[in-house]
Amino acid sequence: MTKAVRFHTSGGPEVLQLDDIQVGDPGPGQVRIRHTAMGVNFVDTYQRSGLYPMQLPAVAGNEGAGVVEALGAGVSDLKVGDRVCYTGLAGSYCEERLVPADRMVKLPERYQRCASGFYVAERSHRSLPDLLDLRGQEGRDRALARGRRWRWPDCLPVVE
Repeated sequence: MTKAVRFHTSGGPEVLQLDDIQVGDPGPGQVRIRHTAMGVNFVDTYQRSGLYPMQLPAVAGNEGAGVVEALGAGVSDLKVGDRVCYTGLAGSYCEERLVPADRMVKLPERYQRCASGFYVAERSHRSLPDLLDLRGQEGRDRALARGRRWRWPDCLPVVE
């Protein structure tokens, strides 16, 4: 059994609950990952509120990073222990989950120390300049993400 943040009805944050769920062995083309970070985005609130309908009960979240724990048949480009990240797969607010191997982005060796925050940091780096209109400003590759200042790609926040 593993823990997951789920909602059984649509609504505000009060509908979120911590549930025990069963995560089986990966099937063909799947991997089981242990999350080390999950992204939090507006789409998560839209899904939870019912604005974007979901089949219920649903595990919240749509992106994450973690470590490959098990491989399904036919998976050859990943191995147990690889650090990976992904986006666009509903159900990331959990300790472990099954995911399609072909949707995983294997993190380069230089990011192994901070792989947990890779996707969250990368997404913040891409979206904040657009939101804040930093064009033409010196140092526009700097962003404030989760209360930390960092420079892409040399330094990423470490989430352990």
